Parts: sequence; C-alpha cells; structure tokens
Amino acid sequence: MASTEEKRVIEGETVEFRLIGNFTAAGSSGADLTPRGAKARGLLALLLFASEYSRPRVFLQDKLWSDRGTEQGAASLRQTLTEIRKALGPARDILVTDNRRVALDARRVSRDIDNPDSVDFLAESLEDPPELMEDLDVRDAEFEAWIRNRRAEFADLIAGRRQKPAVRNQAANASGRCTVALVSSAEGTGGLSTMDMMTGAIGQSLSELGCFDVVQIRPTHGNPDPASDRSYDLVVRGREDAGAMTRRYRISIDAPRLRRPLMRSQRVVESCADYSAEQIETLALTNQSIDCAIGAVTSETVRPDGAAGSALDGLIAVERMFRERGPATATVRAVLQRCHEADGRGIHLAWQAFLFTYAVGDRDVRDLDQTREEARALIRRALELEPNNSLVVALASYVHGFVLGEYPVAFELASRSVTLNRANCLGWAFLGAACLYVGRYEDGHRCAAFARAISGLGTYHYLVDMICCMASTLTNRLDEATHIGAATHCLAPGYSPPLRYLAAIYSKRRDQPSLRTAMKKLKALEPDFSLELMLDRSYPIPALRQAKFFSEPFTC
Repeated sequence: MASTEEKRVIEGETVEFRLIGNFTAAGSSGADLTPRGAKARGLLALLLFASEYSRPRVFLQDKLWSDRGTEQGAASLRQTLTEIRKALGPARDILVTDNRRVALDARRVSRDIDNPDSVDFLAESLEDPPELMEDLDVRDAEFEAWIRNRRAEFADLIAGRRQKPAVRNQAANASGRCTVALVSSAEGTGGLSTMDMMTGAIGQSLSELGCFDVVQIRPTHGNPDPASDRSYDLVVRGREDAGAMTRRYRISIDAPRLRRPLMRSQRVVESCADYSAEQIETLALTNQSIDCAIGAVTSETVRPDGAAGSALDGLIAVERMFRERGPATATVRAVLQRCHEADGRGIHLAWQAFLFTYAVGDRDVRDLDQTREEARALIRRALELEPNNSLVVALASYVHGFVLGEYPVAFELASRSVTLNRANCLGWAFLGAACLYVGRYEDGHRCAAFARAISGLGTYHYLVDMICCMASTLTNRLDEATHIGAATHCLAPGYSPPLRYLAAIYSKRRDQPSLRTAMKKLKALEPDFSLELMLDRSYPIPALRQAKFFSEPFTC
C-alpha cells in the first residue's frame, strides 16, 4: 500500500513561494518546505524569476559558484538539488532536471508577487514595505548583483503603485498614451471570477498595442466611482451576475472627460451551457470591448492631451493599413518607425513586418529574397523586445508562414500566442492558417471558426473571415467557403484573396457564370490574372497548392 507521502506526490502537491520579506516555500497544506541552505534558496530564487521557471545548469553554476571550476561547480549544483528535493518532501517532483537545464513545474508553483492585492497592500498601507527576499544572503558576487537588481525592480514596482491616478494620467499623456481604468465585480462567485478574467484580457490586449496605460481598480465602498474621475480617458466596467438558470456578463465603457457612455453590452449564458459555448460568448464580448476602446481613440472620440506624434498615431496607422492596404504602406511604415524610435516597443516593428504580408499577397514585391530578409530582421527584433506580447507573437507567426514560408515555426508561434492570451482573435486566426500550412486541415478549420466567433467588428475582421474561407475550402466545406468569401469581398472589395479562392471553387464546381464574374473582378485588380497563373509557385496561394486543390483541369 502506498504511503501518505507517496499519494501526495502522485496527486501533485503545489507550492507557494513567498518572496516579499523572508523567502519561504509552503505546501498546499501549509507545511513549511523552505530549504535551510542559502544556496538552495538562491537557486530556487533564480528559477522563480526565469522565463517558464527554467534555467540552464551553466547559468546556475555561474551565479552561485562563480569562483569555482566547472567540475566543482557542477558537483555543488547536484548536491544543492538533492538538498532542495529533500526539503520539498511531498512536492519534490516540482523540481525537474535533465543534463542541461533545471526547472520548476509551472503548473504547480505560485508566487506571492503575482498577486496584485499583495503588492497593492504594500504600496498603499506600509510606509516602509519589506524588501524582496530580504533574508537571502548568498556569498557570491554574481548572485549579489543579480538579487540587487531584482530588489530594485520590486522597489520601483511598489513606488509605481503609489502614484495617484492623476499623476499616472499626466505621465501617460506626456507620451500621448490613453489611460484606462478596469473595474470588475461579480456576485455569487469566489476567488477569480470569469469577469475578472474578461477584464484582465481587455487590459492585456490594450496594453499590448503600446498606446494604452491600464490600471486595475478593486471596487470598494470607500473608493470613488472611477467613471466620474476625469484623470482617466476610458473606464471599462465589468459585472457578472449568477442566477439560478443563467449567468449574465455586462461590460460598459465610459469616457469621463466627455461625460457620456461609449458602450453598453451584455451576454447571457445558460447555467447548463457547456464550457466552449460560454467561452465563445465571453470572449466575443471581450473583443467587442477591445474594439470599442480602439475605435474611440482612433476615431479621435477620445484623444488624450499630448497625443500628437505618439504611439496612438501608430495605432491609427495600423487601422489605416487594414482599411487601405497597399496604397498606405509607405506612410504607415514611416509612422510606425517614428513610434518605435520614440518608445522602443517591439509591437511597432511587428506591424512593420506584417506590412510585408500585404506586399506579398498583392504581388507587389520586386525582390522576394530582400523582402524576406527585411521581414525576418524586423520580426526577430520585435520578438526580442516583447517575447510575451501575444499580439507580437501572433504577427510573427503570420510573417513566418505567409512571407517566409516557415510553416512549423508559424505553428509554434501561433500556439504560443493563444497560450499567452486566449482572447487574441488574430492569434487564433493565424493558428488556423498555420494548421492549414502544415496539413492539419480540420484543426485549422476549428481554430479559424473559433477566431471568427470571438472576434469583434474591428477593421481587421475581413482578414479573419478570409482565413475562415481558406479553412472551409481546404476541408471541402465549399458552400460555407463561398458564403464567407463573398461576404469578405463585400467588406474589402479591393482585397484579392477572397476572389482567388472563389475563382478556384467556381472552377472546381464548373460554375461558369460565377467564375467569369470572379475572374473579371480579379483582372481589374491583377491585369495578368489567369487560372493557369494560380498554378505558379510564386502565386500567393500556398495553402491551396499544398492541399492539391487543383488536381483537376481548370474549366472556364
């Protein structure tokens, strides 16, 4: 019979690491699992501040045993790992090692510094808050420099949380960013509610655009209503009510300076609805809210002081790119470059790289190799600057797939994008496209259909529809593809891709009248167009060719 300890290992004991003040580790039952040795605690600290809680062994040796040789450092590392496992006891398998790396199982680890309530309490309630891991003293110069930087970053975080809203707004307006207050409340729920996650996704998505400063506000009886606080440009308020038979999700957006509402919307979900149905409803409302906020600033309904020449101009340029495509390319690129030079954000470089997808799609490329080099350099730098920005990662996916032809890379990046932000409808659409490129057609259709179901009505919508048309075509849902393709063409009549897919479908179905109409429209956009041209490897319909959609002769 398995012992109690063995059962707990199988069940997966979780560990909370408390880094504010003294460094401690506590199991899910509250048991103290903190290693005694300073080097052991230092090693855990290094992992807890790493991407995905993972570090190379050589990095750990350099930070903890920088004054020792390689072999001696490796031996000390092995000994310290043994000490950590012994201290963790029933949770020892959260420590994962191989010959090259050491990691913590991210699914079973939490940090107190990730709890906004804890950080807000320190900022608002204590004049002299504790330091980060203030009892941790590892006698190694490399580690001392590393932890000194982490403590400084934490002190800056506390100082930033102490800023008053008006001060935050002034700082944001100095660079022309729009300040947004997020307020979430839920009745009949405990812990993190669905509405908390919805408003969190709204805040994340707006922050990723590079021109919004987002502040999360916890509603209390003592706090004034932020909707009347004119230091905010926008106030997004979410409310979730759970009834006996339904759950109601409401989101409103107000512009305090204009003293008027911009949006009032709700979704009602039956309590017996399955998770996927509820997810579609809530994410659709989330994206509707995001598009409302974007529309408010790009239409200049809300325009912060000092916005001229700011990151908001970059967002306006992106909206113009989606509306006008090719003719606006040079102007859009120049604006985005100025925005990057002003704030150093990777998102502006990612949009510049994305512009090449239109150039390739419109066959407006003189030197494809040079175009690919420029796109690769831009998207690589964008990812270096903002590796966890889900929008940057999504745009990188589409560039790698459509421009560079690196389909497995496109698939991995798109998968990461929707992991970072499940509300990212472009991420889901580009994941659908990547699945089509690698031959996973049904998966591609599911992802593209999901993207279409949760997307708002922003200027990008026709691109999501087009990827749905592709997916429907390649899964032989030709009626669906024809319907979506025709609707996409109506939304963007100067956009060639839906006409290309419609022409291919009409040819396959031997629908001569519809085919002639589609070809006439295509020739107006591409004077040299012919059905035979679609077989050329340089013609920008890679998914159709890879799926061998043209197995039968063309008919016209």
